[in-house]
Amino acid sequence: MTKLVKLTTLAAAITTLSACSPFSVDEGEIGLVTKYGEIQETKSAGLHWRSWLEDDVVFSTREQKITIGGFDEKGDLTGGISAYTGDTQTVTTALTITYKLTDPIVVYKNYRTTQNMINQLIEPRSRQALEIVFSGYTAQRALENRAKLTTDITTQIREAVKGYPLEITAVQ
Repeated sequence: MTKLVKLTTLAAAITTLSACSPFSVDEGEIGLVTKYGEIQETKSAGLHWRSWLEDDVVFSTREQKITIGGFDEKGDLTGGISAYTGDTQTVTTALTITYKLTDPIVVYKNYRTTQNMINQLIEPRSRQALEIVFSGYTAQRALENRAKLTTDITTQIREAVKGYPLEITAVQ
């Protein structure tokens, strides 16, 4: 009889473990366990288990960078954001935006992924902010006051994403 109890217990343990999947969350990340798209719980750093009916989504809360536009190996601009200055000169520039997620749960609920948030929120609002700032500068003034221009662009982008689940830490 004890052999039957041990076998039953072992079979139950194997069945339970086979119905679960491990996933890990690193330091500087938040894990979300979802079931049919609904958040069930959040997980901090460590090894965790979820059932086969659940999914795990991991968001980084570390600083991250996105680049809008780019440069080739020579340092020449290959693409970027175009805007008009106050004297109707066309300016094309690339931006590197450093940000941190402040609320991964809101990011998941509104965008599902960080990349969707970048595509739907950060990039369009950054383009709009850049256009607004450059419209207040002439081409000559933009060249002469690069530091102030960068500060104005950073301030305008921060203002454009204020109230959303991220923090802009730097714009270059």
